[in-house]
Amino acid sequence: MKKQKIAYKTEEFEEMKENYDNVYSLLVENQFGQSKLTIAQQSHITETALENYNEFDYTFANDDLNALKNKVFKYLEEVENETTN
Repeated sequence: MKKQKIAYKTEEFEEMKENYDNVYSLLVENQFGQSKLTIAQQSHITETALENYNEFDYTFANDDLNALKNKVFKYLEEVENETTN
């Protein structure tokens, strides 16, 4: 049953990309070290559903919250400039 849920979640990304213009999937990876979540929390579907999805358009390293914010806004500006030109 878990694999079915995983497939469903990844298909949502692809369906959005196929049906709408200017849809991008972004992954933010935690660079802060060991998770503060319990093993049970880390195993929850909301934490694991996208582990095998490798079609993200861009990956951000979350090494510092302010730096992450700046990276995301810079990326969004670049995307906007590409789509308007």
